[in-house]
Amino acid sequence: MTYTVVTTFSPRGYEVYGRKFIDSFAKLWPADVPFYVYYEGEKPADANERATWKPLDEDVDRQKFMATHTDKDPRDYRTCVVRFSHKVFAMTGAPRDTDNLIWCDADCETFAPVTHDMIKGVCADPGQVGSFLGRPYARHTETGFWSVRMNNCGDDFLDELRRTYTSGDILNLNEHHDCMAFDYVRRKFERAGHRFKNICPLAKGLEVFEHSRLSQFITHNKGPDRKLKNYGDSMSAMQEVA
Repeated sequence: MTYTVVTTFSPRGYEVYGRKFIDSFAKLWPADVPFYVYYEGEKPADANERATWKPLDEDVDRQKFMATHTDKDPRDYRTCVVRFSHKVFAMTGAPRDTDNLIWCDADCETFAPVTHDMIKGVCADPGQVGSFLGRPYARHTETGFWSVRMNNCGDDFLDELRRTYTSGDILNLNEHHDCMAFDYVRRKFERAGHRFKNICPLAKGLEVFEHSRLSQFITHNKGPDRKLKNYGDSMSAMQEVA
């Protein structure tokens, strides 16, 4: 069973948290797990070569999307169709020559050695399309981490997720961010008879990451308060990244 991890960030995001995420990944994840980093702008001069660095700006679909869409209100994440599109274009554009393609937000940090068994536990089981952090008592899934199983409709799922943006369908959803798009496509697949793995089935609140197996080896510094606590002064000029 093979695994590949994908992430992305802005230049400012790299300075605030991306570097720490990549360094902790390089130190604690298995060496045979490919890691793709999709960067905006220029590749960092101190880029950790454990990762394979890909220029997100070269994605033609993303170029067209950004040229024709804007965030309605940057202060309201629910309307930020561009801000939260970058991770979708990165994930759906990443190489798919793996059994499991994994998304992980760049404001995460690995704190314990990771084994293949640990990764297996947070990825889809045989017969499932993917894994996700479900929030049954909230409006949408938390997409700080999710995965698709490539030999079980993973390709189709990724293609449909990208199409949700390139077609403009994302603007027909109640909220215009990637979490809502993920749920929209997932439910479409579930209605067609496909299954997904909720890796935090007992979670009831908004903070579900801590109630999954991920909490054994990853911390997600989600939201402005956690970022301020963990990244200090480097957060002073940066908006929240959800």
